[in-house]
Amino acid sequence: MSISNQYNGKIFSQRFSDILKNIAELEIYEFETLARVIKSLSGAF
Repeated sequence: MSISNQYNGKIFSQRFSDILKNIAELEIYEFETLARVIKSLSGAF
């Protein structure tokens, strides 16, 4: 693997773990709000 590939891989895995952390930190309230939005959208169709 070239150096740039290793570097990009490192950045990607760092971003990915940040995203997973953000998802883990979502509060139940936000999931309920999201569910409500989805329900109202599907009700509109």
